[in-house]
Amino acid sequence: MNTPITPYRYLPLFVRVAIERLDSDRALRTARQLDDMIDAYAKTYGTTCEPPDRASAHHICACRFGDSFKPADSTQADHDFFQEITS
Repeated sequence: MNTPITPYRYLPLFVRVAIERLDSDRALRTARQLDDMIDAYAKTYGTTCEPPDRASAHHICACRFGDSFKPADSTQADHDFFQEITS
């Protein structure tokens, strides 16, 4: 079962800030950078990012930035992580 994508406006503020940070700097547009920023910003709020929100952020970045957004490396760990958050 696929997790529905959370619309941008309903994502936590720290997730939206991470997406906007990637928007402001093309060099940061990688899945790993997005995850690192989400984790860092969530930590400042004293929380963690829920897997559906993280998956939504990746989907939004892939749609918004197209080919300039680099998906995660095809390692088994990344594959398992994305299968977990999208199923």
